[in-house]
Amino acid sequence: MKYRMLCVLLAVVITSGWLSGCSSDGDKTNEQPEQAANSQQSDRTGSGPGDTITVDLLHTYTTRFGEVNQLTYPRFSFDYPDNWKITSEEVTEIAEEVTLTNDTGITVTYWNFHGMRDLTGPTRDMNRVDVTRAADASFVPGYVQATDYSDLGAFMVGKLKTVGQYDMLGDGAYQETDNGPVRYALLPEREVGEQEECVIVGLPTFSFWYGGHISLIANSPSGEFTEQEEKEVVAILSSFRDDATAPASANSLS
Repeated sequence: MKYRMLCVLLAVVITSGWLSGCSSDGDKTNEQPEQAANSQQSDRTGSGPGDTITVDLLHTYTTRFGEVNQLTYPRFSFDYPDNWKITSEEVTEIAEEVTLTNDTGITVTYWNFHGMRDLTGPTRDMNRVDVTRAADASFVPGYVQATDYSDLGAFMVGKLKTVGQYDMLGDGAYQETDNGPVRYALLPEREVGEQEECVIVGLPTFSFWYGGHISLIANSPSGEFTEQEEKEVVAILSSFRDDATAPASANSLS
């Protein structure tokens, strides 16, 4: 009888301990998802030097190729901050070129070139450029003189880093570049990846055909951008739009 009672008591103790252990493990399991969620939220909302940079696009420029040449062609617009100025603008029968400059000499150049569909000529330099996606873009391709260009797809602000050059004065050998210059450009998203850039004097590079070659590129004299400068040029390029297809909110700046 005493042996039976001892077995019963031992079973109760073991069972209580097992239940207590299961309850404790269950509490730990419930804590893990909450901790993971808090960690993810911190990653999204965490503050850093880049998070405090703001860009106020207070001014808008609108292109004039169609107006000056009295033909049907889209009007494009882009916005820019107060510390940037339009430093040159020229419209001819075959092209329009506008340069926007900040106080450190960085430029954003818009070039609309109608001179030829196929860009050919003596190649001065040939570069290999790594194109990565830096930001979304507002530009939505539509129609130009009854031609639908929506097959260009979605657009982005691309970061262009020169990673190599070809020896055009010698045997054409390719040489990698460790610290090649960086630029930013408005491009179709399908341009992501390594691209070859043929530099022909008087012709645009990294352009897209939209009833004419459209090129919108940011250049730095040093080939580098500070964090603030990068934010500003990305915002400017991202704001570029065809006024005929842009959402109403895209034209709210003045």
